[in-house]
Amino acid sequence: MDFSTDEHDAITELVNIAMGRAAASLNDLLQATIHLSVPTVELTEPSEFSVALSNLQNDEFACVCQDFDDNLAGTAALILPPDSALKLIEVLVGDQYTPESLDSIRVGTLNEIGNIVINALMGVLANLLDQPLRFSLPYFAEGNPSKVLGLEPANSANTETAMLLIRTNFTVDAFKTCGSLLVIFRMGGLKRILAKATGIYDRLE
Repeated sequence: MDFSTDEHDAITELVNIAMGRAAASLNDLLQATIHLSVPTVELTEPSEFSVALSNLQNDEFACVCQDFDDNLAGTAALILPPDSALKLIEVLVGDQYTPESLDSIRVGTLNEIGNIVINALMGVLANLLDQPLRFSLPYFAEGNPSKVLGLEPANSANTETAMLLIRTNFTVDAFKTCGSLLVIFRMGGLKRILAKATGIYDRLE
């Protein structure tokens, strides 16, 4: 299955709107300006996933993930390099913790950041696409994002044939931090997404 140019443009436009809302929520949380890259929208397969995320291939990333299902199913994730994750914790928590409590505070804080940003992002996308979504609780993991998301080519449990991968990178210059927002839509709802996005895009033009 391939995109038409109109379908790609339609989804990219909706993603721009949703990513802007996610950035605004992070801006409110940090009280600092968030700079977004132009989002990428592509159809990919598990065997190509690590290539699509070629600059996120090490085992130290902090990942906050949230699965969703209902009419559409997939996973959204906030991916942070370790130094950026630590900096955000320092900004929000300060130094009011002991070495013994650092790990639980780190996980709790990053989960809360991820929950706020992901819900802002997916809430807008769900509303624009007029599709209800049911969310699981966010979960934190450290490692290679492909492994964390279960999308390695060697993962025998992965039966996906194709998925829609959406990605935006962001920077927070005030705190010298950066990260990525990912959304993966499973194949089952892809035709529904394309039809809805194209209809909305046509009305916006």
